[in-house]
Amino acid sequence: MDYGWSLDRTDWERVERICDDISPGPWRMVPLHRNSSSGVPDAAGIYVICAKPAAQFRGFFPSLYSALYVGKATLLRNRFTTHCRQPKDLLVRAKRCFNFQLDFYFRTTREGEISALEGALIECLRPSVNERRGYITADVGPGIALSRRP
Repeated sequence: MDYGWSLDRTDWERVERICDDISPGPWRMVPLHRNSSSGVPDAAGIYVICAKPAAQFRGFFPSLYSALYVGKATLLRNRFTTHCRQPKDLLVRAKRCFNFQLDFYFRTTREGEISALEGALIECLRPSVNERRGYITADVGPGIALSRRP
C-alpha cells in the first residue's frame, strides 16, 4: 500500500475538477477537539483529519501537514463528535505523537456527490488510516502494515 501524496498530476486535476463541479467554496478547519464542534455545520460534506508536528518539531517543517484520514458524512458535526469521543486507534496514536495537534478540515457538499470527492481525495492524499480498494490497511509499526478485507 502506498502512503503519501500522489505524484500523478491527473489525480490532483481530478480532485480540483470534482471540487469545482460539486463542492464550490473554501475548505474550513477546526481543531479536532470536542470544544470545537460548534464550528462544524449540521450538513453533508467531506473531511480530512490532518496532523501538524508538535511545537518543538516545527523548526524542521513549520507548515507541514499530513493527511491521516479522509471521510464523508451526511452530518459533519455528528461525525466530528464521533471522532472526538471514539477515535480510531491510529488517530489516538497520532494524537499522542503530535501532542494532540490534529485538525479537522471540511467542506459541505450535496449528499449524493460525497463519494466521488472522498475517493479522489483518498487517491491523492493516500492517508494512512483509510480503507482503500476494498481493504482496510493500517501501519502498526516500523515497516509493518496490516491489510484485511472489511
